[in-house]
Amino acid sequence: MTANIISGSKDKRIGVWNIGNQPLGYQFAAAHQSRVNSITGTSDNKYIISGSDDRTIAIWSIADKTLFHRFEEAHSELITSVTVTSDNKYIIIFVSKDTTIGVWSISDKTLLHRFEEAYSGWIASVVAVKSDNKSIISGSGAVWSMADKTLFHRFTDSIRTTLVVVTSDNKYIISGFDDMSIGVWSIEDKSLFHRFEEDAGSELNQ
Repeated sequence: MTANIISGSKDKRIGVWNIGNQPLGYQFAAAHQSRVNSITGTSDNKYIISGSDDRTIAIWSIADKTLFHRFEEAHSELITSVTVTSDNKYIIIFVSKDTTIGVWSISDKTLLHRFEEAYSGWIASVVAVKSDNKSIISGSGAVWSMADKTLFHRFTDSIRTTLVVVTSDNKYIISGFDDMSIGVWSIEDKSLFHRFEEDAGSELNQ
């Protein structure tokens, strides 16, 4: 299978680029009514997921090169971050202004759960999922249980988070802050394991 890069832009289009021969393979023109803010693909290479200023989530079939499904008015504000669970079953949607995190089923084309008032105030447009698909980690420093649909723990910190990822063993959260430091958080101990503050480099971002 040809390796591809997918892109979304403010011109409302989604592009699929071939790494091997480099040109644009094909594109979804007018994919959204407004700019595409976030885009990702399922690990089985079946679908592209896009989120937009138009408040919709779109699922695109890579094989058929068509729209598989669109969640209309999925959130009350523009969608800033989309990711997919490693089993390719659910889309995790992060919206920075309506203070919710949505979990959407790809196969059922329905909303599984919405975490209401998931945070308050400023928050970066970032979200991650543990590889075992048991927890969602948001840029607010919160860990949400997928099974119980409840808050597992919130790491309190006043510094703004610009990036969050989870280690492959699902033990630690790595976060980048806009003070140019890097935090390593133990999920099991619910505490800060270490913060790298010197020579952290320029501000971390996606």
